[in-house]
Amino acid sequence: MSNNTVHLEQIADVFPGHYEQGSGKDEHAGTHRLVFIGSIDPGPGHRLVPEKCPRFTPKLEPGDAILQSGDLIMPARGDRQDVAYLDAPPDARPLVAASFLHVIRPHRDALDPGYLAWWLNQPSVQARVAAFVRGSNMPFLPLEETRGIKVTLPSLGVQRRIAELYRLSIQEFDLTTAIREHRQRLIHALAFQAVQGAIRT
Repeated sequence: MSNNTVHLEQIADVFPGHYEQGSGKDEHAGTHRLVFIGSIDPGPGHRLVPEKCPRFTPKLEPGDAILQSGDLIMPARGDRQDVAYLDAPPDARPLVAASFLHVIRPHRDALDPGYLAWWLNQPSVQARVAAFVRGSNMPFLPLEETRGIKVTLPSLGVQRRIAELYRLSIQEFDLTTAIREHRQRLIHALAFQAVQGAIRT
């Protein structure tokens, strides 16, 4: 079966983020969490970091900017458009995408969200997206350009296999990083003990 190449807007709804003046400070009693560009982990997988999603109470209705499981978010500002995939909300508070983010909501009957996250984060696709970014002092990605991104679409079965491989590669990276950090701490601890022993003798 041949793969189809379609525009993103044909297989997903793409919305602008929510603008609210003065938002950004963490409010203990806030009813929602605000997702910024800085809320996205720069490492593989580009997951959301809950500690970087401040609590707030919207003064305006966020509408489609309220994130759902399976949504993707793409920065509309800056020189990097790494895409984060929301697998599940970090807590009970609804997540709201801030104004400098584009919300991508895949049509589940034709598109696996994990596959789309993998596709949009491919270096070749990121390079094509970078060509759409405008401005120099404050680079921005127009919403219509995000909607027009071309996506190669294999069958759902192939999409799901790729999405699973992508998930496993991220998991492997996390485990490798954790092992390396643990090894470094152990080496430092042993070296410190050796130094302390040499001092006592």
